[in-house]
Amino acid sequence: MAFQKGQRKFKKIQRGKIPQPCRILISPINGTVSFQAPYNEDFHKEFLALVNHKLRLWDKEKKVWRIVPEMLTTIVEVAQRHFSKIEGLEAIYKNDYDIIGVSDEMPMEVIRATVKALRIAFAPDHAPAGMQEEYTEKLQEIADAMGRIEKERGE
Repeated sequence: MAFQKGQRKFKKIQRGKIPQPCRILISPINGTVSFQAPYNEDFHKEFLALVNHKLRLWDKEKKVWRIVPEMLTTIVEVAQRHFSKIEGLEAIYKNDYDIIGVSDEMPMEVIRATVKALRIAFAPDHAPAGMQEEYTEKLQEIADAMGRIEKERGE
C-alpha cells in the first residue's frame, strides 16, 4: 500500500516474513559459514542477541555476516522465522545419496562403484598442496554416508 506525502512516496511495510531471500553459503574449502540477508530489524535484533560478538564478523567489503559453523542451526532457525525463502539450505542439509552423488533408486553395485571412484579421486596423496586435510575430511564424509546407506538397505 503506497501513499504520498509531499513529493515523496512512502511504502507501508507490513510486519511478518519479508519476501526477499536470505542466502546462506558454506565454503567447501574451509567450512566457514556466511549469510546475506535484506535488512529486517527484528531479525537483526534476534541475530545479535543469539550470536555472541566473538562468533560473528561483518564483512564490509562483501556485505555478508561470517559466523562460526557451530551457530549454523541457530541462524537457520532465526532466518526461517523472518524470511519467506532461504537460499543455500540444500547444500547444508544434504542426504547421504547427495553426498555420494547418486540417486536413492540406484542399485548398490552402482553406488559402490561410485564410492570407489570417489575414494580414488579424493585420495589425500593425490591432493593439491595444502588440501590433504580437506580431502581426508571428504573421504570420511563419503565413508560415513556409505555406511549409513548400507545400514539403511541392510547390506
